[in-house]
Amino acid sequence: PFFNNNQIVFDTPIEIFYSKRIGDNIYLNNYNYETNINHAIKFSGTSPGGFLYAVLMAESSIDINDNIITDKQINAVVSRLRKNILNETSYIGIMNTFYKDFRDESNILSFDGMFGLLDNKFKIDGQVVLSELESSKLEKGYSYEVSYTDKISRGFLDDNIIDIWINHEKYSRLLDINYLGYLKRNDFKKIHYGIALSKQVNGNHIKNYSFNIQNLISKNIKGVIIDKDISLNVLTSYINNISFDFSYIKSFDHYNDWLKLSDYDRSERDLIVVKNPESDNINLTFSSNPFNQWSFIYSVEYFSNKINDYGGGYSINLIYSPLDWLMIDVSYDLDLYREKYHFLKIEPYTNIPDPSNNNTIRFNPIEDYYFSDSKIFEREIAILVSSYISNRFSIKAYTRYFTFINNYPDYYYYLDENHNYDYPNQIQEISLEQKETDAILYNSKFVSLEMNLIFKWELNRKINFYIIYSGFKGIYGKKFDSLIDFVDYNIDADSDMKAEHYYDQSFYIKLDWMFIK
Repeated sequence: PFFNNNQIVFDTPIEIFYSKRIGDNIYLNNYNYETNINHAIKFSGTSPGGFLYAVLMAESSIDINDNIITDKQINAVVSRLRKNILNETSYIGIMNTFYKDFRDESNILSFDGMFGLLDNKFKIDGQVVLSELESSKLEKGYSYEVSYTDKISRGFLDDNIIDIWINHEKYSRLLDINYLGYLKRNDFKKIHYGIALSKQVNGNHIKNYSFNIQNLISKNIKGVIIDKDISLNVLTSYINNISFDFSYIKSFDHYNDWLKLSDYDRSERDLIVVKNPESDNINLTFSSNPFNQWSFIYSVEYFSNKINDYGGGYSINLIYSPLDWLMIDVSYDLDLYREKYHFLKIEPYTNIPDPSNNNTIRFNPIEDYYFSDSKIFEREIAILVSSYISNRFSIKAYTRYFTFINNYPDYYYYLDENHNYDYPNQIQEISLEQKETDAILYNSKFVSLEMNLIFKWELNRKINFYIIYSGFKGIYGKKFDSLIDFVDYNIDADSDMKAEHYYDQSFYIKLDWMFIK
């Protein structure tokens, strides 16, 4: 919560500050090193002249007791300055993030602005980002959006609000803001445009509705189409506060040019492109009156494509609010689908010492790209309890149990040396022993349980005090029949050693002190 409070100060169209990066693990040579947040300070405010300013500084350290990493300190600084111009909705801003650890240094500079004209009906919103990872190399990215919103006053669309927009983004091949920010990927250019209509009906049955249709086309810098969708959405709300939401997405043939999640920040990453078929996706969501003591949200989804992949799922949220100060939200999500060329996301080992045992060398020089004829089972059960005991004391508890199982036959698909923009076209049979080992490497069996508990006291109007607990347990390579079996499982007692175990507990004490003039 320390890093989330007043987060809007650092919000920009391109998210160059993503608070979860502070205290994140360090990934080096296929190994995750845990870190500790030693201290942090944040200062923000506004001035009568329309200036908004903020500075955040944090120091972390890598939690390791060997000589693989000698300099364990990690420094992060985020600064922001914004000035209102022309009117209350127009501004220009500058933002900088600086990150330094034992091997990398990142310096990101950003310029952004918004201009609202014609009584704020016409808006221009943009941002330019410059990334300096090496003194001789400057990478760039930008996002521009132009939109127009107005009320129609004639014809059969009388009293409808119309919204038209077009957005263009482009990020150079090696732009990397992910040390302190979040960008889903670099090396792409995108154009996204659409039109939306909405109206407050206030009739005998319908209260309001909205309709939008939009188109999105993305290409990497080399011009390969990596996304091409057209979609429409219809949302209707009724006078009893029940709502119905319908979405349809038509995805045309495109290509996957990043097979591995770690491809993002590697200068020599994998540039193999694999074909993704044309597909159709339908989603329906029905919501009951959220002001009732009991309410629910039910959603169902189905997809199919040209190579006969298909599947779907459903989710349901049950919300119980027996008292004004208590809310309980229980959710269940289930997805089942078949995918012929499901990529297994291999992360091969490298020849470095294992930090837990300096005498052990992990080595696997082979780096293949396997795909499977998969049947996917994905389930999530979550419970959120939020209670305001008094005006100054609140408790929030969140628990999430997640299961992912990929069942596939005793063979893999893979790419031949002459592969060129097509589906994997070679087959390799595998033994049962190899399949069990691969279940860990490919994350084809994964179960996790996470818990968060937050106590908050508002001592007075200026001071907030928090006590926070966070726990996580995850196991790769093993399937469990129940939550009890998962909780009781001890990897040290597993003689077969066909699983990897990740466990973490954190405890925080936090104090907010607001200085008010």
